Amino acid sequence: MLDLDRVFGRPAAKILEIGFGMGETTALIAAAHPENDYLGIEVHTPGVGSLLKEIGERGLTNLRIIQHDAVPFWRDMIPAAALSGVHIFSPIPGPRSASRSAA
Repeated sequence: MLDLDRVFGRPAAKILEIGFGMGETTALIAAAHPENDYLGIEVHTPGVGSLLKEIGERGLTNLRIIQHDAVPFWRDMIPAAALSGVHIFSPIPGPRSASRSAA
């Protein structure tokens, strides 16, 4: 189990964001609310890279990210009652595909 206060180096409200996409909104929210700590989880490698860039450029100290599937992460690594909130803005379940065929 993660000790989120230790991960962030402080006690503060902890918000989990599942599926942050390319991370623009996550970075804006973290910048606007420095009193909270944000933990983003995403499986999409380009999105992880994009948000890492945003964290560095903005100097965000209240945002951490994990590249992993959200279900086992939440089930196995987040202690009960450790979170103050969860953001799920636009989840895309299942495999992503660049094209779809019409029947």
